[in-house]
Amino acid sequence: MLVRWSVSVLLVVLISGCAFKNNPTPLGDSELVGQWLHERESALDNGTVITRMALDITQEGYISYHFMSCFSSKGDTRKNKTLHLLNMPMIRVTTKKIKAQTFPLTPKWEFKINEWPTQENNQWQMTVDNMLLAKIDVSEDVGAKVDGWRCE
Repeated sequence: MLVRWSVSVLLVVLISGCAFKNNPTPLGDSELVGQWLHERESALDNGTVITRMALDITQEGYISYHFMSCFSSKGDTRKNKTLHLLNMPMIRVTTKKIKAQTFPLTPKWEFKINEWPTQENNQWQMTVDNMLLAKIDVSEDVGAKVDGWRCE
């Protein structure tokens, strides 16, 4: 009887942990807020690598992360990686990293800020996960850009 009751309580606690969404850390007017984009094509000895990353960080403390990497070789072999995380609450933001997690018992995503946003020649830039990102105008829809990403 005690074992059943203990298991029932444990299940209720675990299920309720997934039922409550994490609260985001509001950013207000932080330099991080905005839409950020990275696009790069690199030639290798046996092929080409295209990497793209987009971040959409809101004042309310949510982040959308999009990543795509495409490798194509001269023999027409293709490999690609993609990851899309939409409107995740940022549960911790420091000058070195961003941690995002939707629910308490779900995986945490961590993004390393290598270089805090700075403005040079009227262009904002920052480095996240060793990728240089440029801030894009809000009139450009980063979602539409991401929808058009393909490995070709």
